[in-house]
Amino acid sequence: MAQRTLTLGALCLGGLLLWLLLKPAATGYERTRVDYPIPAVELRNQHDQPVALIPYLLGAQPVMLEFSYTSCTTLCTDMAVKFSNLQRRAGAEKGVKLVSISIDPQVDTPAVLAAYLKRYQAGSGWDYLTGSLTDTQKLMQVFGVSPTDMLTNKATLFLHQPGDSAWTRLDGRLDPQDLLREYQQLNH
Repeated sequence: MAQRTLTLGALCLGGLLLWLLLKPAATGYERTRVDYPIPAVELRNQHDQPVALIPYLLGAQPVMLEFSYTSCTTLCTDMAVKFSNLQRRAGAEKGVKLVSISIDPQVDTPAVLAAYLKRYQAGSGWDYLTGSLTDTQKLMQVFGVSPTDMLTNKATLFLHQPGDSAWTRLDGRLDPQDLLREYQQLNH
């Protein structure tokens, strides 16, 4: 009887360990409202055109903003796939501007950014921006983003509605349905 109880206990423990190893990664994210004083910097887009950041981010169109870099192999590629799929799923709903800002401007030239967007089949409405290292660091400081966030899979997405002084900050793992829902809320 003791042997049977021990075997049953071992099977239950083994099953629990297997479930913990195979369960899908947890999703979920935290939503906060934050005022970010956008600095008056000029970046360049994937077409090597100048972009004055204040009117670009605070204009008449809703914005979804993320920080990433093209040589990132973890969180950045995950978000690029999500942005790409979002553009396809949203279809005719083209009201939200998708913006990626490089945190590695020494590598991420406009030509590199254009190739990256092409790789992910980005449509119009998704821009990838780069600038000087000083401007990039200033932006990261303002938005409270660290280069290590991409290595530790700490996803942060920023949403802005025209005419609103605050941004919505999303911290955590957004699954594709979460991202689409946030996009649709931003677009309406």
